[in-house]
Amino acid sequence: MTKGKPVPTQSTPPTTINAGEPASSPCRQWGVWFRSIGWAVLVMATAECLRVFTGSNCYVVVADKCCRSAQPTEQFLVNAQRAYGIRSVFNLRDENEDQAWYRRERDTCARLDITLVNAGLASKEQPPAHDFKRLILSMRDCPEPVLIHCANGNDRTSLASAFYLLLRTPASLPEARQQLSLRYGHMYWTKAGCLGRILDSYEEWLQELAKEHRPDRLVYWAEHVYQPEYVTAVLPRRKPVRDNSP
Repeated sequence: MTKGKPVPTQSTPPTTINAGEPASSPCRQWGVWFRSIGWAVLVMATAECLRVFTGSNCYVVVADKCCRSAQPTEQFLVNAQRAYGIRSVFNLRDENEDQAWYRRERDTCARLDITLVNAGLASKEQPPAHDFKRLILSMRDCPEPVLIHCANGNDRTSLASAFYLLLRTPASLPEARQQLSLRYGHMYWTKAGCLGRILDSYEEWLQELAKEHRPDRLVYWAEHVYQPEYVTAVLPRRKPVRDNSP
């Protein structure tokens, strides 16, 4: 070592700090946190949309009594019976013996000793009076726990789930209407919105008679009063029905 010559030391590069911002900015940390939360919410929302519109769309309507879904597969029915004790399947696509999905559903229900109830509805048109009567009476009498389904579980299943609540539980009309919501894929502003208007017609009838909803009144309305809107649109405005309802 040369006397009088300084010993070189390792220097640390200076830290660059933006003007007005400390090296560890709380604002920057919060920004990263919020972005992470935003991405997580987006991923969860996307997953839920896929489940509703392309997946099983399965939800519990009433615990231990009723659930709803899209078209079930054979394995889905096996799992549903194991998880929920399903005793009946309410098929809103009606009998379709020429379709493989129906034959699989029918055979699986028979193998699992599940009652298959067929009550066909259209998704973009209100049902004829005789089909609607069949829907209401079948829903009133089907064994519980019941699985209600159509093709995607969005529209017909939403309406049938609402009527299940009105027929088999103390639910009010506003509570039943919650089954027809975007949460389940029902878009009321599309042609499928005609299904929700069936509840409107029932409510208007109750208001004309100054009565509250009761399951037996809904059955009476289905059997004696209901007409689809494409029929009532060409009829003159009817007078209030004489009060023969229960």
